Amino acid sequence: MEEKITILLTPQQATKILKKSGVETFEKFRVLNGFSNTVYDINDKYILKCDPHKSHVIRESAGINRVREFSNTPILGTGTFQGLIKYHYMLLLKLPGENLGEHWINKNSEEQIQLAKGIAGKLKELHQIKLENYSVGWFQTRIHRWNGTWVDGNDRYTQSLYKRLQTEQFPLGLSKILEHTKKYYLTHRASLEQGEKKPAVLHGDFHLHNVLETNNEIIGFVDWEWVMGGERLN
Repeated sequence: MEEKITILLTPQQATKILKKSGVETFEKFRVLNGFSNTVYDINDKYILKCDPHKSHVIRESAGINRVREFSNTPILGTGTFQGLIKYHYMLLLKLPGENLGEHWINKNSEEQIQLAKGIAGKLKELHQIKLENYSVGWFQTRIHRWNGTWVDGNDRYTQSLYKRLQTEQFPLGLSKILEHTKKYYLTHRASLEQGEKKPAVLHGDFHLHNVLETNNEIIGFVDWEWVMGGERLN
């Protein structure tokens, strides 16, 4: 897991980024909670994602372009600015709504049910978008552009994980758990064979902190860096 680096943005840098992207002048900004990068809310209208790794910005830009009709999150600009090192950024239009992950615990049961139904509807809409290739697995370890079947890709991915794990020394208790997971996969792998004609778009990092809501209505999803082609849950 890559260590998060907090990137300190100055008002002068924010002004240059906005001017380069052809939007309004800088007024204010605040830092939001980014998991592996630094995210700024600028003027309460724009989201600026800053990252020392160019590949992260490229990956999320590609993800947003894949789902641009669904996400309604236009990319206003990308580029670099100089801090202690060169940083890469992506400027987005800010979607309305509140972070559901921060407010879920304060919702009553009826509100949570309403929100869950809204999420299910949005996910169903997202899964209608099809891709040409599967991505199998999670994050940095995944197999990209897999042209075989979903179950064959998961077989390959699982085998590669266990091969890597065999080079590590684990306590006896953990080794038994790994053996149990291998047996579990073999027992249930048939459930992966219900393939579709084309891979469906999956968010790739879906959790409540990547969901926006207003008055218990789902507005949309954010953070599209790990968009992948996979099998939706039926």
